[in-house]
Amino acid sequence: MPPGSAIDACPLRRAGDVSLAAGIARHDFISAKLEYIGQCQEQLARLVREEEAGALMCQVIEQGGDRHGQVKDGFHDDNLEGGIVLDAPTYTDLFTRFQQRLSSAGGESHQVGRLAEAATLIAAHPALGAGELVVPPHFGQHPGWGAILPLLRSKGIIIREAGSPASVADAPAGLSGAELAIAETGSVLLADNTLEARIVSMLTLAHFVLVGEDKLVPMLDDAAPILQQFARVGSEQRRYLSFVTGPSRTADIERTLTIGVQGPKTLCVILVADKGEAKP
Repeated sequence: MPPGSAIDACPLRRAGDVSLAAGIARHDFISAKLEYIGQCQEQLARLVREEEAGALMCQVIEQGGDRHGQVKDGFHDDNLEGGIVLDAPTYTDLFTRFQQRLSSAGGESHQVGRLAEAATLIAAHPALGAGELVVPPHFGQHPGWGAILPLLRSKGIIIREAGSPASVADAPAGLSGAELAIAETGSVLLADNTLEARIVSMLTLAHFVLVGEDKLVPMLDDAAPILQQFARVGSEQRRYLSFVTGPSRTADIERTLTIGVQGPKTLCVILVADKGEAKP
């Protein structure tokens, strides 16, 4: 490709395309796995009753440790008499696991009832010592999270919309909204359509992430439907998809782990139960 072409001049766009392709590949793999499980259950159903076939498949999956089988984090056991599926984990179970996994990666997480509590938590955080927060363009119009900006301003926080990468680089703190939180890995799924929104999570020194309590899911596999939705051409398509787990870290230099060299030094995820508007 000749130098100076549009694609050659946009390495960040190429990176976004690679990220999107990886998400599609992950979805295709999960879909193929589920299709294979379905085929196995159909074959079993020819030999035994449909209910017994389903119970056997659940028992095999559980004992294999795919989702609930082996003891993981103390939330499940292997007592599957008759192939009965274990009860689904409660929200408390999921948040505890999410918090443990994120903490082990160097991040922090909190759960709050309302946006007003999230605003108080952010404003009081040590990372907000400079009293300034960078947000994606038009964040104030977001139907779920826009209402937090007046609350933050009422606490003396200066809100600045992201512009060029140079204007965001090493800003004290940034705020984004996530589409999902994954309890299995302690990750959040960020989905953006503009570079200005994406760099808030990449170039600020501390990154705060808001995510709805109802968006906390047990496993990485549970992200497949929304990844498919965002990969499909149309109004809901997203150009930049990222799973973020903890602050930026690298061991490239003399195999010494260093935090915050290539991204935020601090990641703070806040799960909000009620995203309704609140007055300052």
